[in-house]
Amino acid sequence: MNQAKVGKVVKFYDDRGLMNGGVIKDFTRIENVDYAVVNTFEGETLPVKRIDLTVVDRRKPGPTSKRFLNELKEDIARENQKKTGIEAPDVRPDVYIPPSPMEYQEAAKKVSQKKIIKDLERKLEVRDKALRDLETKYNGMKEELERWKAGTMTIDSSQELLEQEKLIFTIKGLNNALFAATLNKEGEMVLELTKIINHLNGIKDK
Repeated sequence: MNQAKVGKVVKFYDDRGLMNGGVIKDFTRIENVDYAVVNTFEGETLPVKRIDLTVVDRRKPGPTSKRFLNELKEDIARENQKKTGIEAPDVRPDVYIPPSPMEYQEAAKKVSQKKIIKDLERKLEVRDKALRDLETKYNGMKEELERWKAGTMTIDSSQELLEQEKLIFTIKGLNNALFAATLNKEGEMVLELTKIINHLNGIKDK
């Protein structure tokens, strides 16, 4: 008597004459013929005559293991290869291969490069803000100087000398900062800009 039951692993030949396999999901009866509804290894759900099923002996009690199913898939693929001459696909599960030391180094290098780029972007943002602040102060000083020269503004001699001194200091500092920037000396450039900002705001360098 056929021992096919729901949940049993079975083999059978399909309409192409090739061996297939799967797990019984249910039973049905069509025109007085008993059929099993099988979930195949190929992902299909097929009705198969009960008398055409061969129950696979697992030999071990308990739940069906993935290893057992993979070995059965390989057996079916090999048998079909003999009939068709077509090479059986590799149905073995993927094996995790850890990265090599070289791959770890490459990954660490990429992370380090990203950090360096982010640091440079931050320094450039600081430099650009400092340059914008200096440009604003310079334009304000220039407008005041032009107004004084045109006679629309009166300032005493000491104030005039102070403004001129600030202007000269600013121009020299900007020249030094730009020169440091052309040599990729970010630290010196930022230091020069800081000196200018402190000087214009009356802050003495420590």
